[in-house]
Amino acid sequence: MNENSFEVNIKKLNKILTEMEAGDIDQLDDMLDKYEQGINSIKKCNQILKEAELRVEKIMESMASKSKAGHEDMSPAKKD
Repeated sequence: MNENSFEVNIKKLNKILTEMEAGDIDQLDDMLDKYEQGINSIKKCNQILKEAELRVEKIMESMASKSKAGHEDMSPAKKD
């Protein structure tokens, strides 16, 4: 699986949260490192979601324009 995929980053984030909540991290520096890793995973996930949203919008626009073009082809011919 791609290291930068949404799913991989969610798994990383869940692992970090589990470690932090369980108290498995006892040094402040380690806690801060984990926090920073979590923030980076959140940023990656947000970027991936934004890209997916833009992709969906393009697909919807494409479908709408094709649908509109299809209706024009089916409309009755204008009489002069």
